Amino acid sequence: MVKAIQLLAHALPLLAVVLVGVWMSSVLTQYVKTGNDVAPKNLSGFSWATGDGRVFNWHPLLMTLGFVFCSCAL
Repeated sequence: MVKAIQLLAHALPLLAVVLVGVWMSSVLTQYVKTGNDVAPKNLSGFSWATGDGRVFNWHPLLMTLGFVFCSCAL
């Protein structure tokens, strides 16, 4: 029973990192209204380029990774 709990304690945080990575890399979409039309604007992906809005997409991924790292260190 203890091994199963330890396995879950390590697997679920890694699953959270994977899900945030998928969310930021392929699913993130903003909807913009122009007049009477609503159009999707793709915000997904990662970038290091200056002035690119996708630079912020690293933040949720790295914060989640940091939380997982700190929780495993305890």
